[in-house]
Amino acid sequence: DSGQGENTLKALLNLALLVHTGGEGSVSLYPPREHCNSQGVNDMGVTPDFLPGYRSVEDPAAREALAK
Repeated sequence: DSGQGENTLKALLNLALLVHTGGEGSVSLYPPREHCNSQGVNDMGVTPDFLPGYRSVEDPAAREALAK
């Protein structure tokens, strides 16, 4: 790790703010994750707090839907 990740991300965010004029369309960034495939792990619900689709494990309806 070069230690430049945070500075690079800040520079990209500043560039996005400069490019966005407030009109139609949008400017967005897809920030890189710290670890390979951490996005997929989160999407699939392989976390202690969320089911697939970022539904809370505390939500009975979400648990019921997953059980089916």
